[in-house]
Amino acid sequence: MIVAIISLGFIYYACRFGIGPTCEDPGLAFIEIGTERLYLGVPTDHRIAEGAVAALGDLSGERLLALGSGNRLLENVRDLAQVSGGIVVNDYEGTSLDAIRQMVSIGMGCSLFPELYARAELQNVEDVRLLEIMGWTETRAVGLYFRQSSGRREHFAALAAEAKRSATTLGIRPIGSG
Repeated sequence: MIVAIISLGFIYYACRFGIGPTCEDPGLAFIEIGTERLYLGVPTDHRIAEGAVAALGDLSGERLLALGSGNRLLENVRDLAQVSGGIVVNDYEGTSLDAIRQMVSIGMGCSLFPELYARAELQNVEDVRLLEIMGWTETRAVGLYFRQSSGRREHFAALAAEAKRSATTLGIRPIGSG
């Protein structure tokens, strides 16, 4: 049985481990698997949708949509807003990346999408265009979580090592490789 713990922003399985972005919970151990890029999603009729790359200055004054508080991607959106002059929209918070994608598609703003989600869900859509952001290199670490007190630390380390090997076949870069 899979239980989503939305407040922490990752999936936690009945076998007592989870895979997701970093978090600061002192009760959890985290083994890094790799890093994924973050892409800017814009509506296809947006003024910057024609190119493959957006400059930070292109986002000045733009509405930036985000997931609710407690989600690591919200921090990335806030960081992007700070360096670009974009405006984080606080009156609409998405509850999932699918909800954010829908809001972007109808022109409510722009947002960030993690690489693995983008590859799985945004490759063949016609209403959202993904762009790289020139001058902004923020990425997102992804790893395996488990309770600090778990007696299965060695098992989880072996699982994380296999996940790292698999991640490289998907193009996910090792931590620190940019």
